[in-house]
Amino acid sequence: MQAAISPIAFAVSDPSPFLEPVQALLRKLTFQEPGPDTDLLATGMLDSMTLVQLVAALEHEFDVQIPMDELGAESFRSAAGIASLVANAKSVEPAVPARTGPRPGLILEIQSLIEETFSVRIESADQDLFASGALDSLILVQLILRLEERFGLDLVMEDLDLDAFATVSTIATFIETCLKKTGAAAR
Repeated sequence: MQAAISPIAFAVSDPSPFLEPVQALLRKLTFQEPGPDTDLLATGMLDSMTLVQLVAALEHEFDVQIPMDELGAESFRSAAGIASLVANAKSVEPAVPARTGPRPGLILEIQSLIEETFSVRIESADQDLFASGALDSLILVQLILRLEERFGLDLVMEDLDLDAFATVSTIATFIETCLKKTGAAAR
């Protein structure tokens, strides 16, 4: 009997079609020219903020969901490694059931936005932001303004539900819903 092999443990499909687009995203984010095997972490081309932006860009550009267990530093060490990560995500995706929550890149992006703007450490995407003291009414208004600015949204305060801002996960779900609505309205 053969042992089952995780589809993420090896490259199921050819990563080469993704290498140039990954390098283009890296050029756009870092303003540097990465080679396929350039150590992005050792050279400082990727830092924590750029990594968050890269995950969000990869998910958007390639219409994939990067699995949370693949978000380790080794997966992002080189453009070739990132291309393999995208190839794996593309090959695994059809077998993965429909996502029930917001994409991980968006969660990381919102978490970073809160941490950098308000100097508040968010331990978990499901941490209650009000109960933990990370958000109060004044910070919430500032956060809404930053979210509008970051995602190009025009949110009406009277239409907002406080429950949508209880956790980073609920904020990400809310933002995804708003983006889908504005995308549908633009068509």
